[in-house]
Amino acid sequence: MSKPKKEKFSMKEAWALNWRGFKDIYKLIPGAVLSNCCWVILEALTPYAGIWLSAQIIGELAGARNPERLTQLVIITLSVTIFLTLLTAAAGHWKNAHSATSWHSILSLYGDKMMSMDFSAADDPKTHDLLSQIQQNANWSGHGLHSVQYDQFLKAIFQIGGGIALTVSLFVQKVPE
Repeated sequence: MSKPKKEKFSMKEAWALNWRGFKDIYKLIPGAVLSNCCWVILEALTPYAGIWLSAQIIGELAGARNPERLTQLVIITLSVTIFLTLLTAAAGHWKNAHSATSWHSILSLYGDKMMSMDFSAADDPKTHDLLSQIQQNANWSGHGLHSVQYDQFLKAIFQIGGGIALTVSLFVQKVPE
């Protein structure tokens, strides 16, 4: 007995399928997409705020060593860190609230599709087999609309952008004499 071949997608097909899945999820539950994007952006960029503010403190220590300016920078750093941490936690709570109901919303997508079909097509055993296969893939192997990884892609983009912004700002600044 021969093993079935694994179907491989080209990069173009994978992008097209993920983009289609993203659009379907956004049409179905736009609040979940928005909350997830907000959380991902805050999660990716929050460390860079601390790094940049710490660099300002180090720059002041290496330069003028003004105690008033150092106190001000430390207070700003603590305030921004507290604010961004609380904002990230609130966005995470918002994301988790939407994630808790997203499974039911995706199930309603299947129900709506079944209700929009002609009775003969909906009653066809092949249709039930396909629906069963979709549900098995979603439940057991983690495939389906839940496997669309737009959040990880977005987080990587913002982390790369933040790293580039910090690197460019490092090399653009004048070196003190």
